[in-house]
Order: sequence, then structure tokens, then C-alpha cells
Amino acid sequence: MTCLSDDALLDWALLGREADPAVDAHLTGCPACRERSRAVLAEQSLLRDAFAEPASPVGLTTRVLPAREPRTWARVGIAALLLLGLGGVALLLQTAHHPARVAGR
Repeated sequence: MTCLSDDALLDWALLGREADPAVDAHLTGCPACRERSRAVLAEQSLLRDAFAEPASPVGLTTRVLPAREPRTWARVGIAALLLLGLGGVALLLQTAHHPARVAGR
């Protein structure tokens, strides 16, 4: 009997045990591959647990969401100051390029 490759066992573990009935049939008759499959499944479980997203603390969203409310008036004020500043710079540049005309010339 030819034993399963490591790649075949990994595919079987990752894609779902029902994905390949031939692997299941082989595992029922091969104790060595069955033991390797248990090791692969145990590794998958450890990796899944190690990289699982941790649960957020109770009430975190109720504390964080109000703090993230947009400060609309602050943004409007900053935008107004920016526009006034840009307008002032534009006015200064325009008057610098057109010096005052002397009366009578």
C-alpha cells in the first residue's frame, strides 16, 4: 500500500475531510497515515488557535464609538482659516505683481 504524501494530508486537512473520499478510504486501512493525519489536524488546530482574533473586552465598542464622533465644527473652522489664509496669500501675490500706479503717469 502506498502511503499518502504530506501535501495530500495537508490538502485533506485544509480543504475539509469530505473533499477527497479516497484519502478517507486510505486512512481507514493505513494506521501510519491515520497517525500522521491526527498530527496534521492537531497542528492545524494549534495554528488556528494561535492566530485567532482575540475577543474584545466587554463594552469596548460602547466606549470607543462615542470618542470617534466627528468634530464637524472644528473641521469647518480649520477649513475656513485655510481658505482665509490662501485668499490672503493670493491677494499679496497679486498686489506684488501690480505695483500702485503713480497719479499723473
